[in-house]
Amino acid sequence: MSEEVDRSEIDDIDSYGLPRIPLRGHYDVKRCDKRRQWVEKFSSTNLQHIGEWWANEGSDDSCSTTKLKGNAENVIGLAKVPIGVAGPLLIHGDHVNGHVLCPFATTEGALIASATRGATALSRAGGVMVQVGQQRMLRAPAFLMRSTHETRVLWDWLKENFRHFKQQVSLFSQHCVLIGMEPFYFGKSLVIQFVYETGDAAGQNMTTSATWHACKWALKKVEEELPGIRVVKFYIESNVSGDKKMAAGHLQSSRGWFVQAEAWIPEQLLRSVLKIDSKTLLQAHQTLQEGAIRVGALGSNVNVANVMASVFIATGQDVANTAESATALLHMSAVSKEELEEAQKKLFYHSDAKVYNGDTKVEEGGVYISMQLPSVVAATVGGGTMLATQKECLQIMGCHGKGTVRRLVEIIAAFALALDISTLSSIASGHFASSHERLGRNKPESGLREVHLNNEFFSKVVGSRGTLVDWTPMKVDAGTSIISELTKTEISKKVGHFGYIIHYTTNSGEVMEWPVVIKSKPLDSETATMINKMAQACGLELAVQYEKHKLDTGFRSCHTRELAIVQMEDPKLKQFLPEIYYSVSSISKDMFVYVMEYLSDENFTHLNTADDISGWTTADIKVVLRDMAKFHALFMDQLEWLQKQPWMDHAHSRETAMKLRPLWKAMLANALREFPEFWTSQVVELTTKAIDSADAMWKIFDRFPQTLIHNDCNPRNICIHKAGSVQHVSDQTDDDPRLICIYDWELARIDVPQHDLAEFLAFIVYPETSIYKRLELIEYYIVMLEKYTKQKYNRRNFLKVLDAATLDFQLNRLNMYTMAHTFKDYRFLERVVRSNSAYLLQRKSDGHLKFITMAAKL
Repeated sequence: MSEEVDRSEIDDIDSYGLPRIPLRGHYDVKRCDKRRQWVEKFSSTNLQHIGEWWANEGSDDSCSTTKLKGNAENVIGLAKVPIGVAGPLLIHGDHVNGHVLCPFATTEGALIASATRGATALSRAGGVMVQVGQQRMLRAPAFLMRSTHETRVLWDWLKENFRHFKQQVSLFSQHCVLIGMEPFYFGKSLVIQFVYETGDAAGQNMTTSATWHACKWALKKVEEELPGIRVVKFYIESNVSGDKKMAAGHLQSSRGWFVQAEAWIPEQLLRSVLKIDSKTLLQAHQTLQEGAIRVGALGSNVNVANVMASVFIATGQDVANTAESATALLHMSAVSKEELEEAQKKLFYHSDAKVYNGDTKVEEGGVYISMQLPSVVAATVGGGTMLATQKECLQIMGCHGKGTVRRLVEIIAAFALALDISTLSSIASGHFASSHERLGRNKPESGLREVHLNNEFFSKVVGSRGTLVDWTPMKVDAGTSIISELTKTEISKKVGHFGYIIHYTTNSGEVMEWPVVIKSKPLDSETATMINKMAQACGLELAVQYEKHKLDTGFRSCHTRELAIVQMEDPKLKQFLPEIYYSVSSISKDMFVYVMEYLSDENFTHLNTADDISGWTTADIKVVLRDMAKFHALFMDQLEWLQKQPWMDHAHSRETAMKLRPLWKAMLANALREFPEFWTSQVVELTTKAIDSADAMWKIFDRFPQTLIHNDCNPRNICIHKAGSVQHVSDQTDDDPRLICIYDWELARIDVPQHDLAEFLAFIVYPETSIYKRLELIEYYIVMLEKYTKQKYNRRNFLKVLDAATLDFQLNRLNMYTMAHTFKDYRFLERVVRSNSAYLLQRKSDGHLKFITMAAKL
């Protein structure tokens, strides 16, 4: 709560004994805070977040409550709306020529991503041509007369005195220029639409003031010069201006800025970026046009209002002007190859844009799209544009201050076109791949929910340790848990990692503070469906293939598999796992939850280091390789038992691999298209040969003993106990007393141990590292595996199996990572792809990998 209110300053009861908001007209921080405290008391709420002012409150006019006069009344705080940037978008206009970012203030998920996708397509096509026309700001006062004859006489007089009106307007505003007057007759009423240009300001307030003073002057002059007529009543606004309203007039003549944007998109770009073909896109556009006509929509577009509202909020515009500003006409038509080539010559002439991966090379026809926005009301000076965050958002676009409003309008139009083409493409392609699937189709009461995290739950966690006192949430860094991250935003139940601090009393009466982490698993079907949604957004072929094979990619039973493994009682395995305190596994309730120890920097090193491996020394790497060999050795003689477990996934077989080849090729095509900078043609060629050689690769896996592998074995899921912090019983006899802790076992499976080794080395070895250094690490792992299995392994055979496992990691896992990377930036990915590829290309250069070259020839 705020500081105690000084009642001597509070006047919150009016003369009728009714409550009223106190301290009206005051804008200093102290009184704004007191006003907020009054609201807290009045509404029985705590307005802690609303009351957070600017970090540098009062340092300048843009972040001072005293300067909010004219922007808001009865101020009690600030609204924090998320701001993201869309783009970059290549724009060619009279006031913009280059790549531009655009800030969107919105809480609508996927909006900015969609606008960015559209910007990518348009930029690769050569950019957007924009033209901004005339500005017209309207104010429409009404004069009530005694007859229609008097309305005609009055209009004739007003028309003859137009130049005097201009002079009167100039007396009251330096920026407001009267450029025209238009009459509207309504019986005995005459409405005059005053047309202004207002420069960099939106001009709604200044035109109101200027019109008021000019009309007051006119009323006085009419009384002097036209004694035979009388103005019965005068109103400053009649609604004919269409201020903040959807109106047909905004299409016929502007209120604000008139601006147009256009672009030409080749067929191959439609397919590669927007995942659509021109025929389907044009059919969808026609359907939406027909729908707009049927409901009587003003204009025809997809969702221009989203751009207007989010950009207006971000940049301090009057958001109510979205009503007229979003009036737009989207046009689309097919164009020939020759028309596209001619258009691209013009587009690339205007910029330094380079042909991107051949996408802009015209091989067939495409579409022409244009957007007409006749009434964009925008400003770069005055009003909310002077506030701190709004000012910064305008600066992102180079649009703050005098002389920049035309640039702003051009940018808005270009991004409106980008969002519309992206959204329309999504609508048009939605039927291609099971978009009807919903992750939230479970029973309302299914899955872990907030209501389940109660005293009863935490008492079971405490168990025999003592008696629960209380529990509070604790923020935890879940790292880059991709599966949970992908699904948790799409389903209503709690999924992912959640930290809590538990206080309990021991049997001896001592109060203990105990941090724990709850992990709640999504179902395998929920995970597969979420990945399927990503595949749909990556193109038709990938969507179709993933839909066919979504549970053959290793995710079947992933929600039960991890719980089964962490609940194993084998002390030799448990020494490598986080300590598990409590678990719930309920098929009927779709609840798969366990409570584990909190992995903190106090007891562990190398937590969540996938993005930055600079802290890993050779000694650290060898600790992981040694313990990896140890847990691999544990299960080499337990295969029969493992294979009988209901939670074990058996998809990684030769038969499944042969079926998955079309999916792998579709993912590889997406990787090359989206990230050619590290999925180079050389890497793609090698990976394609591996796909074609799947049969030969899987025969190689039969040459080595299988075991339980983690199958997600990298620094995202591995850390190291600090020396002296290990609490599990260990038979460690090596010089280094540390042990690894390996977690997130949802993808574990039966396979050759080289799979884990290949993945860990791809993550932990820099791409430029000598292959001999990598081979030294491989040799160390082999020695450790021989030690714990008491077996000897032929080095040549081991490396051949490792090569096949490294290729499998490339086409299976790195392909999947790359698909996710299309939607979220995983910093580690480029390094890992380059590292894995560098090893494979060097091995091929050294005369190995012959099994894929021979199979490819066959």
